[in-house]
Amino acid sequence: MAAEDDNLAKELDDKNTPVFWNIGSKPPPEEGERRRHRRSGGGKGEAGEAGGMGGTSLEQRERVAQLASDPRVINAIQNKLKGLVNKSSGYIESLPPEVQARITALKKIQEGRNKVHDQYLKELRELEMKYEALSQPFYDQRAEIVNGKREPTTEELGDEQLPPAVSVKGVPEFWLSTMKNLDLLADTITEKDEEVLKLLTDIRCVTLEGGKGFCLEFYFDENPFFTNNVIKKTYHMSSEDDDVLERAEGTKIDWKPGKNLTVKLLKKKQRGKGSKHTRTVTKEEPCDSFFNFFYPPEVPDDDAELDDDEHEALQDMMEADYDIGFTLKSKVIPEAIDWFTGEAILSDDDEDEGEDEDEDEDDDDDDDDDDEDDDDEDDDEDQGPSRKDRGSGGRGHAPRGGTTTGGAGDKGECKQQ
Repeated sequence: MAAEDDNLAKELDDKNTPVFWNIGSKPPPEEGERRRHRRSGGGKGEAGEAGGMGGTSLEQRERVAQLASDPRVINAIQNKLKGLVNKSSGYIESLPPEVQARITALKKIQEGRNKVHDQYLKELRELEMKYEALSQPFYDQRAEIVNGKREPTTEELGDEQLPPAVSVKGVPEFWLSTMKNLDLLADTITEKDEEVLKLLTDIRCVTLEGGKGFCLEFYFDENPFFTNNVIKKTYHMSSEDDDVLERAEGTKIDWKPGKNLTVKLLKKKQRGKGSKHTRTVTKEEPCDSFFNFFYPPEVPDDDAELDDDEHEALQDMMEADYDIGFTLKSKVIPEAIDWFTGEAILSDDDEDEGEDEDEDEDDDDDDDDDDEDDDDEDDDEDQGPSRKDRGSGGRGHAPRGGTTTGGAGDKGECKQQ
């Protein structure tokens, strides 16, 4: 079978035929360009198009269509691509010996730098865990007051004074109000969710061993929706790269009968075959809920099971899920009181306004540059095309808004491994 696959792959190579486009729709861009070229007199003419079409006849295209749908061909191509992984292009080997020696030395230098960076990451994780532990007593004090387990001390009150008669326990709906002040979280919370989130008593974050991820812990009072006292969401980061999310896991929620907030019950009437009698069937359908957060996207064991669209959709879902988790870890837990009071919202708005002003300034600069370019164009038009322009048949300026390939400054993101 391997020999047969190699022969199939070789047949494709010999024909130099593009197999990764839809034969049944329209030719690839390169083929279309060749057709236009011939129509304008630069090719073989109509006879050449009918006979060769740039070296790909109708029979050849049909053959390619058959090959492209053949599992053996696909397997052969995949095997060939795997064989190219980590294979040298030959460029380094073609360089002069003295240059290759210097490249070897640069690799040694890079290894030294990598060791320093690895040590930096290790110490950074240790430092984060150290200050996470130092922060825990303050989170404990916050939880005690929020849940009414004790009253603030004179030192904690400062200039404030508690009234002699206390009728309200703790700070009601503290965590619900806190989360609703962040748009990212508020968008996930439904009215039904609020009923149980009012009974949320605390949210904690625990760094996983070795700093390879974190676990969010949600603590609840006894409630009519589920039996869990604690619901967890864990993010596992790659052991090789702290910026790569391997997977996310959520606690199984033990919903009480008829109380699952992540589904809605639909009643439908069904009529049995050959019978006039009908019966009512209840079906569950997914619905919006904050508690879908504890049912993260599942990553298949083999990435090859997904096509490009499915892989992109999974990537988007994982990034959206991680954004919520990271927001809880980095904003909600450490700055809960500021989000509860709304002070953090104002701070966030100020930061956004600063960024918008910077962007506006950049846009103004770009507009000024465009105006200067427009002036230059007007001058050029008054003077007529230059000798160089006339000789090349151009108008003197390339059209604006052309397509560029690549680009720097792409936003960093959580990547699926």
